[in-house]
Amino acid sequence: MRERAVGLLLALAALARPALAQEMPGEQPPPAAFPTSFTAFVFLGSEGRRATRVFIDPLVPGCDVNPCSSDQDLSGAPGLGARFQTSVASRAAFRLGVAIGWTHYKIISANGGSSFSPPDRVRLLRADGVLLFRLKPQVPVYFGLGAAIGEFSPGVVINQPDVTEFGGVVVLGIDHRVSPKIGTRFEWTGYLMKPDLTNYPSEYHAPNLALDMQFSFGLNFFVIR
Repeated sequence: MRERAVGLLLALAALARPALAQEMPGEQPPPAAFPTSFTAFVFLGSEGRRATRVFIDPLVPGCDVNPCSSDQDLSGAPGLGARFQTSVASRAAFRLGVAIGWTHYKIISANGGSSFSPPDRVRLLRADGVLLFRLKPQVPVYFGLGAAIGEFSPGVVINQPDVTEFGGVVVLGIDHRVSPKIGTRFEWTGYLMKPDLTNYPSEYHAPNLALDMQFSFGLNFFVIR
């Protein structure tokens, strides 16, 4: 009988604990690791190699008989963007982002002695969806994984039409809360993209993946509920 009474008291105590916690004056739920927020940011991007051209050209000395090669790169890409995040767990959030940047073509010869950026400007429009995580709710450092889609206009190689690429995202960043409504965010974002040379001359060869990097600084505007 005594064991049953003790068990009943323990069960009642367990049921009453949430109610007592709610009634405690000044009791606040633990803050979310990723409060709902909008982020406006600027960035400087570094675009990975998109293609290598292997060719024979009778007008180029040394390339009239033996094949020569050149790397088809893109220059650094400054730009701006916006993101929205919402909490999905105590230490996780889902984020959607969009960014626009501008880059130039960059061709590097095999001997590495010449590189130039033609005046053509390439617009890069990119969107991504990322799951963000923190090891502890109040730790400022976070990381994330996700997927991305990018559109280059014109394409990533000279004279190529607009091209769309797909890939993955790796994120590492740090937050700083300035006030209840505003914070700062510095982030490194890595994009592993699949270059697309569909319907392009066979002398151009694309790597399996291109690594793009983005360093961004933004302002977080928290949605206060």
